[in-house]
Amino acid sequence: MLGLEAQGGIIDGKAMQLNALFREGGLLGYQGKMRGYDAASLGLNRVGRSYLSTTAEVRYPVADQLFYLIGFMDAGNVFGKAFRAQVDRTVTTLPNPWEEIDMGNLKRDWGFGFRLNIPMMGILGFDFAWGLDDGEDSYGQSISNTGMHPNFTIEQPF
Repeated sequence: MLGLEAQGGIIDGKAMQLNALFREGGLLGYQGKMRGYDAASLGLNRVGRSYLSTTAEVRYPVADQLFYLIGFMDAGNVFGKAFRAQVDRTVTTLPNPWEEIDMGNLKRDWGFGFRLNIPMMGILGFDFAWGLDDGEDSYGQSISNTGMHPNFTIEQPF
């Protein structure tokens, strides 16, 4: 079974709290699915007022309605300029969030995992993912993204 998913969002306005801005990375608790990156590492120190996340996932039933193997690819990013609290406190104007979106700057990852359907509880899953592009440090600068990133998830059944 092949599944495709796309998510995106834009925040427009002049007054925003930093904790309301978008962040990506990991699988749980943040926008989109970017399993090959640390949780909330994409957009952590950005004025991330827009994001895009796409996923292609193939599920193979080993035991129908009980146990599935999956393979996936994710692509996405958080868009916006880097925010340095000591320098940018006096910034009063921000660019249009629609103009910040850069489709040529999507981060990509791939991986595999499994899903176990437990009746009356949901679907438990574990993924192993590798990022194909550089990550970001606390200043929004590119850093090497190496190694495997494990992800645990609890999903609702179809």
